[in-house]
Amino acid sequence: MLFILIFNRTVNLYNIQMVKFLKSFKRITSSGNYIAEIDGLRFLAIFSVILFHCKGAFIILHDKNPIKFPQDLHRSLVYPFLDCGNQGVELFFAISGFILALPFITQFRYKGKELTIRKFYFRRLTRLEPPYILALLLLFVLKMLGKEYPFHVLFPSLLASMVYLHNIIYPGLPKITGLIWSLEVEVQFYLLTPFLLRIFLLPKNVTRIILVAATLLMPLLQNLITTDTNSLFKFFQFFTVGILLADLYLDKTSFIHNLKGVAVAMLGIVFLFLLFWVKTYDTATSSTSVFNTLQLVQKVSYPFLILIFYIIVIGNPIWKRIFSTTLLTVIGGMCYSIYLLHAAVISIFEKYIFRIKITNNALIEFAVSTILFLIPILIIASIFFKLIEQPCMERDWYKRLFKRLQGKT
Repeated sequence: MLFILIFNRTVNLYNIQMVKFLKSFKRITSSGNYIAEIDGLRFLAIFSVILFHCKGAFIILHDKNPIKFPQDLHRSLVYPFLDCGNQGVELFFAISGFILALPFITQFRYKGKELTIRKFYFRRLTRLEPPYILALLLLFVLKMLGKEYPFHVLFPSLLASMVYLHNIIYPGLPKITGLIWSLEVEVQFYLLTPFLLRIFLLPKNVTRIILVAATLLMPLLQNLITTDTNSLFKFFQFFTVGILLADLYLDKTSFIHNLKGVAVAMLGIVFLFLLFWVKTYDTATSSTSVFNTLQLVQKVSYPFLILIFYIIVIGNPIWKRIFSTTLLTVIGGMCYSIYLLHAAVISIFEKYIFRIKITNNALIEFAVSTILFLIPILIIASIFFKLIEQPCMERDWYKRLFKRLQGKT
């Protein structure tokens, strides 16, 4: 009996210390309005992107070693879900629309604290730029050491990425890390946000009609005007559903606050499945009119699938509890650092991890390699987050840094 009591006390102390340690990595919100389940949704988005890139590395290795490596992962039942993992970027776009819309809706519709355009831009600059620039410089050094590109090719790409113009200036993905194309799209949305969200000066129903119409019409417009450049034009509908979600969230009379019950929770499972089963194809590459129509329907419907699932997560207590768990919210809160660095980590460690071979089952091998990739990804991203990104979440971090530097001099 004494042994059991000591064991239980030890386990409880360990759990308390572990939770305390994890919470030290929690996202800092300057507004003080922390919504835990949104960080849980960020976890879903970043985890799907990581799985997609692990899948890509796994398949490339299989293609290079078809005899020595396990059977084709394409035959696995989970492959279609892995192949949709890149749509985690679109999940991020919707979250950005939600987060950025909250203070403007509060200001324009509910007479909340005024957020000037200057303050909005300056906060984006001080919050996001230091981690972004430092990550790019780190990745640039790693690329140069790896001799992946010559200096005269890589350096101009670095400069273009630093000012968020690589998508516009150069064809193809940024050479520093292909993932940052989406951050350029985010910045384009940031620049327009204070002006776009003035629609909340209009009556509530008019605003919602505009947002729904924009979400419906943008995929149709994108089907008519095709472009190879990744820009806000190609993804605008994902930001609008995030804005619509923010509108419903702040409206205390909205149905979003009354979604209790197991039936709603079960419906959430359906929409989570659809998020990683419905693929947002490029309609320009279709071969038949029927297939083209199917692709277009999927592109039109996908933003609303995201919206409905996010509504369920925010409004249903069961899903809210799941996405508010400490581990998910902590990892989701570090998603920016993870997003910037995870592809480089996969590239560095894949030659070591893929040497480990357990079975000839492709799915088991993929699962094992993904778990092994997650270890260095989380360790390296956590260090970067703790040293660089988390301090930048403090609103006046640069003032304190300047005072420290003055004190040392």
